[in-house]
Amino acid sequence: MPPCCILFSYEYFRRQLVRKIRMENFFQPSKYIVIFCGFLIVVWLCLQFVIKARVTEESKELTTQIMTWTWPQLNIASRVKNIQDAKIIKLTNNDAKIEVAGNQDIISYDKINKSTSTRELPFKLILVFYHLNNSWKIGSITFN
Repeated sequence: MPPCCILFSYEYFRRQLVRKIRMENFFQPSKYIVIFCGFLIVVWLCLQFVIKARVTEESKELTTQIMTWTWPQLNIASRVKNIQDAKIIKLTNNDAKIEVAGNQDIISYDKINKSTSTRELPFKLILVFYHLNNSWKIGSITFN
């Protein structure tokens, strides 16, 4: 065999080997791609946490506004003593259903004796929010 054929066959097999190695490496992700994808997952999880925290805090604030009221004709008032739990039942991109539980104080005033009596009662609300213009708007309120 002439030397040029040996050189040609060696070069041919070397090229085939390099091509095979390149194709195998093509389908293996590099460490930078893995780190980047991991970073994207961490950012996505943080955003989900922030969305859930925002909706639950907004529902707690709205529950405080709903359950704090006065009725002057009957001399009765109500205020939220504490909110025990705000639990997300359903959360999508467009709507959220949240259950809020807590205790309220019902205060009755006696104008004649100038005395008050307070009674603590539990409450449970289910709030439905809709996402509109980058904010959550209340859709419906269900008392349990």
